[in-house]
Amino acid sequence: MKQRILLIVAMLLIAAPAFATVKIDVTQGTGNDVNKLTVSYDCNGSPVEQVRAFALTFALGSAGNSMVFSRAEPNQDQNDVNDFFRGECNETNRGYGIFPGQFKNRIDPGNPNWRDVYYTPIAPPNDVDACSTGLGMRTIIAELGTLYVDDNTPASSGTLFTVRVTDPNHKVTDTLHVSANTVRGGVVLNSGATATDTNLPFDKTITIPPIGCTVPDLNGMTMSDANTAISNAGFTNPPTISYASNCAVALGKVYSQVQAANTIIDCGTSIQYTASIPCKGDSDNNVKVNNSDIISISSLLTNYGTGSPKKIPSTSPYYNYCADADADTFIKNSDIIKISSWLTNYGSGSPKKINCPHSYN
Repeated sequence: MKQRILLIVAMLLIAAPAFATVKIDVTQGTGNDVNKLTVSYDCNGSPVEQVRAFALTFALGSAGNSMVFSRAEPNQDQNDVNDFFRGECNETNRGYGIFPGQFKNRIDPGNPNWRDVYYTPIAPPNDVDACSTGLGMRTIIAELGTLYVDDNTPASSGTLFTVRVTDPNHKVTDTLHVSANTVRGGVVLNSGATATDTNLPFDKTITIPPIGCTVPDLNGMTMSDANTAISNAGFTNPPTISYASNCAVALGKVYSQVQAANTIIDCGTSIQYTASIPCKGDSDNNVKVNNSDIISISSLLTNYGTGSPKKIPSTSPYYNYCADADADTFIKNSDIIKISSWLTNYGSGSPKKINCPHSYN
C-alpha cells in the first residue's frame, strides 16, 4: 500500500504534452456566499481522456488591490477551503483526493488519515515554488490528483474545491488569473501526458460587496439627524456622543467625528462624534454677550437659584456647567454668587465678545 501510493504521487509530477480537451471554470457564489469561488473541471470534450491530476495557479492580480484568499484564523486553513474529495477512490466515492503539496506533511502512506483537517488541495508556502502563496495571500497553488483501482475513476466533470476571498481594505473588484502550474505539470492526463487542449490561462472578474458599513458624513447635522444617519448606514450600536463649546457652530450641531466619513468599518463600531453646546454665558451661541443672553441667565436664576438647592434637568443647556459652577448638578448660593459676578463683569453696556470657552467665575 505504501509503495503504491508513493509511486502514484511521483507519477503525478511527470508529464509530457498530449491532446485532450479539458476545461477549468471558476464560478462566484451569491447571497451569503458571494465571496465563495467554486473551482470545477469538465473533461467531456473531444477527444476524452481521464485527467490524473490538476496543478493550477490562482492569482488575484489587479494592481493596487488588496483582495486575498481568505484564511479565517491562523492555522485553520480548513475554514476557507471546502467541498473537496479526500483520499482514494472506491466504488461509492470518487474524486481528486490526493494532494501532493500537502501529502508529505500530512499523510502517512502506511496508515493514511485522509481526514486530517489540514490536508487540503492548497500547496503550503514552504513547498516547491510556492513562496509567498497560500491562504491569506493573493496567490494560491492547488494540486489535486486521483488514486483508484479498476474502473473507480472520478467523474468526467465536477467540483474540485471551493475557496473564499476577502478584502481587508474593502475594495470590491479584482481580477483572478487562472493558469496551469507548469512547474507541477499543469493538467496531467491518465497517460502521464500534459493536456494541451485546455482553456488555460483565463481571467475572471471577482466582485464582492464591501464587508462593513460606510461611515456617514455627520458634519453640520443635528444630533437627531446624525443618529438616524448612523442607524441607516447599518451600524448596530448607539453612537458615543461628546459635547464641547464651539462658538463657530450652531447649538446642538455636530462639528467633528472620530471615524472618517465615507470609510468602511465594522458595523458593530460605536460612531463617535462631538456636538456643540453654548459658550459659557452665551445662550444663543453668537460669540457675543447681549441682552438676550443676560435675560436667559436671569431667568435661570429666577427658576433655579432661590430657596433650597434644586436639580437642573439634563435637557437644560446649562446642565452641569452654565448654572452650576461646581458641576454637582445643583444650584446653591455659591453658584449664584459666581453667576452674579459674571453678570457684573460681562452683562452691562454694549455686547462684548467672550473667548470661548470662558468661565463666568
